[in-house]
Amino acid sequence: MKIFVVAAIVLISVTLSPSLLAADDENRWMKNNRRTIGVGVFYVEEDTELRISSDLLGAGTNVDFQDDLGLDEDDQAIRVAGHYRFKPRHRINFGFFDLSSDATATVSRNIQFDESVFPAGATVNSELGFSYVEILYTYSFFQNDAIDLGVSTGLNIYEFESTLEAPALAIKEEGDGTAPFPVFGVRALWNFGRKLGLGASLDYFEIDEGDVEGQVIDILVALDHQTWTNAGLGLRSLLEKRKSRT
Repeated sequence: MKIFVVAAIVLISVTLSPSLLAADDENRWMKNNRRTIGVGVFYVEEDTELRISSDLLGAGTNVDFQDDLGLDEDDQAIRVAGHYRFKPRHRINFGFFDLSSDATATVSRNIQFDESVFPAGATVNSELGFSYVEILYTYSFFQNDAIDLGVSTGLNIYEFESTLEAPALAIKEEGDGTAPFPVFGVRALWNFGRKLGLGASLDYFEIDEGDVEGQVIDILVALDHQTWTNAGLGLRSLLEKRKSRT
């Protein structure tokens, strides 16, 4: 399975009031950046390929859900993300992403999907859902009043569900899977002015051992504005890639 997502997002971030979170003798990152949580809608450009083989029919067709099955390349997705800083240099980052879409199309070639073959010319209803949860520990190896640089390690678990159905032929196949990946990354935060902050992160993991192949790439750039006392608005640009094969 390969999932490739490019997304830009306008995100509403909610930050707990610094005055409720830290004593006066704690550093500014504990005061002003201790707990954050944000939720938003991504505007997504999506490219998804999936192959499900069977013991009976052998290797399945590599199906492009956009080109072969008519799913929109442009879509919307939900993302929740944030962190909890329990020490000045130590924090837990977390995130959740969910994307689902469906379409109906007449396929132009034979598609073997699991135990069935959908013949060229068949009208096929398709559904695809993709989500992931990530939990990371981050250590800040450099801090001053404006900049926080850190390294991360943790777990990224993604799940997919897919359905192909040709009602006129009484054919229906479903596929699903879960893939946990350890990830390693770097993170940077830069506060400039009283209300503006810039953040960036890169998470990566890759394995290619025998019959097992997997890859995770996440690159995020964020600009946040502390619009209100306890909440703000932000703009994010995200590049994501998920690939697995067993």
